Amino acid sequence: MGRVDRRIALIAVSLWALARPGAGVTEWVRIVLGVWLFFVPWILGFVATGVVSWTAWVIGLLVVALVLWRLLEVRSLQAHAKATSL
Repeated sequence: MGRVDRRIALIAVSLWALARPGAGVTEWVRIVLGVWLFFVPWILGFVATGVVSWTAWVIGLLVVALVLWRLLEVRSLQAHAKATSL
């Protein structure tokens, strides 16, 4: 999967998440794409290319961190709604 393909996949999944906010699968797909982006310099063998590797690592970590933050936020809101509805 090329660099452009991964970007398009990440954008497509993000747009899918905007269109269907309740679909939890989109967060997990974005986590997989973020982890893939983090490990891709080692998988494809371009660790020696410093700027490209660092870009992949930083963006991969940011994607995973933001998605995990979103998952925790949704769970917190669901727990709060459940507690207040009783």
